[in-house]
Amino acid sequence: MPRKFSDDPQEPGATPGSDRGERRSAEDSEADSLEFAQQNEPPRGLMRKRPHVALWILAALFLGGLIALILVELASG
Repeated sequence: MPRKFSDDPQEPGATPGSDRGERRSAEDSEADSLEFAQQNEPPRGLMRKRPHVALWILAALFLGGLIALILVELASG
């Protein structure tokens, strides 16, 4: 049976399983989500501090100078 999609919000009684009485209260789902969040801690290195922008600029200038020297040597040799 094809489903019909619409922009109208669903009625509370039209949710799947509502005619069978399989409705969960908001308190149960909130408690489950809190238990899930407490059990799974994020990895330690997930939010590491990134190097300062000046470090990246200096690295780019150094590598650019090194590449320029190599190209000058290749062109003159």
